[in-house]
Amino acid sequence: MKLQMRMSLQDQFNEQELRDQFAPILFIFPNKGVKPGDSWQKDYRKGGKIPANFSTTYTVKKIEEGLVTLETKANVTPAGDEMEVKGEQTGTLLVDSKTGMVVSAEFKQAMEAKTADFGMKVNTTGTVKGTAK
Repeated sequence: MKLQMRMSLQDQFNEQELRDQFAPILFIFPNKGVKPGDSWQKDYRKGGKIPANFSTTYTVKKIEEGLVTLETKANVTPAGDEMEVKGEQTGTLLVDSKTGMVVSAEFKQAMEAKTADFGMKVNTTGTVKGTAK
């Protein structure tokens, strides 16, 4: 049992998995300045037990007092053979313009997951709160 737990944790928390997990909140901005109304797209892959591809469009809604408000919309498509995951994620991010770090975020997900044996729909909401310095 201990070996199984160790293997599972290694699958979930290896270097590539951690990069994949943090990509949507650490590597948001394009390599140029942005202003209200600007939009751009970033693609990334989430691995692990339920792999999926995310294609996210970010749109600057406002820049005020050193904070950038972004609206996001991500299309999620399958990235693996065993489980097919697809759906959409939308949200709002508040980002510190100096550091690029997410200060707060709200999101909604509408996802479908299917395997050969079963399928399910998952609708979730989430909030992340931090502080800007």
